[in-house]
Amino acid sequence: MKRVNLMTDASRFRSEARVYLRWWSCGLVALLAVLAPISIWRWHATRSARASCEAMEASYEPIQRLVKLNRDLRNDAGLLLKSKQLELELSRNRPASALLKVVSDAAAESHGQLFVEHLAITKHAPNGDTTTLAKDGGGEEKLVIDAAATASYDMAPFVEALKKEPIKAVKVVSNAAPLPQDKDKKTFKVECTF
Repeated sequence: MKRVNLMTDASRFRSEARVYLRWWSCGLVALLAVLAPISIWRWHATRSARASCEAMEASYEPIQRLVKLNRDLRNDAGLLLKSKQLELELSRNRPASALLKVVSDAAAESHGQLFVEHLAITKHAPNGDTTTLAKDGGGEEKLVIDAAATASYDMAPFVEALKKEPIKAVKVVSNAAPLPQDKDKKTFKVECTF
C-alpha cells in the first residue's frame, strides 16, 4: 500500500524545521558538554599560571632592588675612586701642596698654641750638599719647618700629626729654649723626609 501525505507544504516545512532544530539543539548541547569542562580546565590552568608568575615577580622584586642598589653603589664607588685618584695624582704631581696640607692640618691641631714661621723644601745630594728642590738627579727631598709655640705646648702631637702621606719620616733637629725676652715662647726646627 502506498502512503499519501495530506499535509500542506507549510505544515511539512514546519515539521521538518522542528526536526532539524532538535538535531542542531542536541549537537549544540553535546558540543557544550564537551567544551565546557575543557574551557573550565584551561581557565583554571591560566589562573594558576598567572598566580605563579605574580609570585615569581614578587620574589624577584627584592633581587631587582638589590641589583639596582648594587649598580648605584658601584657608580658611587667609581666616582669616589676617581676623586681619590685625582687627589693622589695631584699629590704626586704637586708634593708641595700635599706637604702644605699636612703641615697646616698638624698646626691646626695645636688650637693656636703653635704657628709655623718658615717652610723650606730642600734636596740633599748624596754628598750632603743642600740645594733647592730640583726634580732631576738622586738624593733625598726634605721639608724643613721652623715653628714657634707657647712655652707650655708639648710638640709631640705636632710631630705625630706630621707623620702622614707623603711624609715618610719626621725628626726634631733643634728645640731652642725660650729667650729671656720671650719666656712664654719656644722655637724648634723639624725635618721631614718625603
